[in-house]
Amino acid sequence: MSVRPRNDSIYPTGDEGNRLLSETSRDAVAHSLTSPPYSKAENLLPSPRQTLFLMGVHGLWSIISPAGHTVPLSRLAGRTLAVDLSGWVCQAIKAKSLAQKVQKPHLRNLFFRVSTLYRLGASLVFVIDGEATQLKWGTLDKREGRGEERRRRTGRRTILQSYVNECCNLLDSLGVPYIRSKGEAEALCSILNYTGMADGVLTNDSDSFLYGATTVYRDLHTTERSPTVECYTMKAIHEKLALNRSDLIALALLLGCDYCPQGVVGVGKETALQFLRASKSGSQSTSDVLDQFQEWRNGSITEDDIESKIQLTVFRKAMSSPNFPQKEVVREFLRPPDLPSSSSPSSLAGDDTRLRHWRQPLLHSTQVMCHHQPHGRWSTLLEDG
Repeated sequence: MSVRPRNDSIYPTGDEGNRLLSETSRDAVAHSLTSPPYSKAENLLPSPRQTLFLMGVHGLWSIISPAGHTVPLSRLAGRTLAVDLSGWVCQAIKAKSLAQKVQKPHLRNLFFRVSTLYRLGASLVFVIDGEATQLKWGTLDKREGRGEERRRRTGRRTILQSYVNECCNLLDSLGVPYIRSKGEAEALCSILNYTGMADGVLTNDSDSFLYGATTVYRDLHTTERSPTVECYTMKAIHEKLALNRSDLIALALLLGCDYCPQGVVGVGKETALQFLRASKSGSQSTSDVLDQFQEWRNGSITEDDIESKIQLTVFRKAMSSPNFPQKEVVREFLRPPDLPSSSSPSSLAGDDTRLRHWRQPLLHSTQVMCHHQPHGRWSTLLEDG
């Protein structure tokens, strides 16, 4: 089978064109992309647990692991998922084994994952990072190897941007929708899920729950033999671990996250969890833990008011840090997101029907893009025989 280059005179347009293309042309692209050597290429990607950098709250995935469960990838059929594109890009470019095989692993990874999830009946909407908050500049500098002076001049994600732009070109060719966020992509993904515009967030970043996500899918495996994904929900986290959103933000302050990497020195996972349990059982149990932190700082609660040894231990360690609790970090997680303008062509905010509506794919554009990949092998993926 050969995929015929796009010819506007023979392809219907508008809603009818999208309907027909969803049954014919896009299926042809998906079929060709999910044929061998697809499985070999996908297997070259590391598990999210093996990536060379951490995203989100330090140690949070291990803390909430009792609330997660592995499901077959087919469970995503019929669901709309918000995806932070930069997360997929980072995972691909950090996979040394994949980089040794192809020169643009971020495009190959995106190609195969989109095709696989489409064939399963899932709808994807990608979210692109906007301006990085100053809270995250230090973390981005370390991830990207960027000097402080360059960061001061731009304040932007510079190294990843070219990779993301290439991915956006590919998404345009495939007809897959994406939104350009004004701030953190993870925040917008989470609010799309929180408001019901997306059924879940597909990410390895544990910050999603702090931003308000209710359902998160992570550790995506699209191998032919055993395609699976891990599912976490805030409902399960609350039922099994008695943790709510404020508790998770408290863990970010205590253990460290992208916005305050160091956390509170001397406080680890077990201490933090014991503290949260003690905070829910004492005389201040009706108080939100974030409010308790602020009362520590303003003197409303002193050492004499603290009832348990573990609370006193955390109190003393936290108060030794002059910035604790970092109000700007709490505000970052709790503030309403700065949604894209509805007048923007790439904006889907406020209209969840557009999140589920793929555009007409530009098959010729996709074919040309694949043909010109420098590693060469992509050109064979659009044709059989």
